Amino acid sequence: MVVKDSYQLSTEPVRTKRINMLHKYITTSKYGICVERARLLTEYYKKHIDQTPIIRRAHAIDYVLQNMSIYILPGSLFAGNQASHPRWAPLFPEFDAEWMNSEMIYGNPYFPDKRPEDQYILREEDKPVIQEFCNWWRGKTVTDILCTRLPQEAIHTHFNIKAADIGAYFQGGDGHFAPDHPWLIKNGVQTIIDECEENLKKIDYKNDPECIKKKDFYEAAITSANAIIKFAARYADLAEKIAAKEKDETRKAELLDMADICRNVPRNPARNFKEALQFIILTHICIQIEDNGAGISFGRYDQFMQPYYEAGIADGTLTRELATELTENFFLQIYTCNKVRSWVDTDFFRGVPMFQNLT
Repeated sequence: MVVKDSYQLSTEPVRTKRINMLHKYITTSKYGICVERARLLTEYYKKHIDQTPIIRRAHAIDYVLQNMSIYILPGSLFAGNQASHPRWAPLFPEFDAEWMNSEMIYGNPYFPDKRPEDQYILREEDKPVIQEFCNWWRGKTVTDILCTRLPQEAIHTHFNIKAADIGAYFQGGDGHFAPDHPWLIKNGVQTIIDECEENLKKIDYKNDPECIKKKDFYEAAITSANAIIKFAARYADLAEKIAAKEKDETRKAELLDMADICRNVPRNPARNFKEALQFIILTHICIQIEDNGAGISFGRYDQFMQPYYEAGIADGTLTRELATELTENFFLQIYTCNKVRSWVDTDFFRGVPMFQNLT
């Protein structure tokens, strides 16, 4: 038997200088709690109690995306952040605010920065903000509504006997899905807007009993799709602003290329391998900002990225080495996303798992 190749499971990774710098910067970043999303979302919900739930939700997320802090990681070839700092976790009080109030304001059973494991930085100046939005959401959250509708046996089993833990589904969205990235990067978000606008014109307001429900759905979808496009444009503006002050010509060119890409995707189809990755990053992060469910995944990455890889190799715009660096940068960009759970859930799901699956 002749062994032509040999492999080992453990080896020192070979990375570019850029990836080493990004890896160190991101992996040494401390976990923290970011209040921006919760504060902005609550601001919008307070002012628009007259809107239907689906319209209110769409516009609230749009408001968050247009007003939250954005930044570009040093040396990164991609844009997109979920919170005000890498590895900080946004809060989702609309799902469950009581555990935030209990742990972050009163330290019961621990303050986030005093936990035995999975500690999160919690700034003192953020505590009054947290208490304010927790007070406003009391009685309005998904948990509050569920507790009035679920059978008492289920409530008792969860809260008192603790024989079943369904808190993860109280405190966030369901998750456990993979967006249709192959369709998205091939067609662009503008296609969704165009289809929804056409469907709005076809609604039969005289005879269709579902007409208002359909109208709200299509309008909410248009608002959400436009929100992602505007979010990308913010990064394009930021990249150009940073490039204007950048003295290193190579980095300046990278930032200007990033700006050009963010003006094209996710509005339009991805033109190449790099654009496809940027498209996925932006849509994935927007989903993570809207819904903190576990297991928001990517699907068959190998299959839907292969055509872009092969096309780049064929036309000479991509090399294996560049594709490797871009892919590693992509993984690190996604790794900046984080989720903070109540201590009860954290004690079960230690290690801050996001369950972002990719095959």
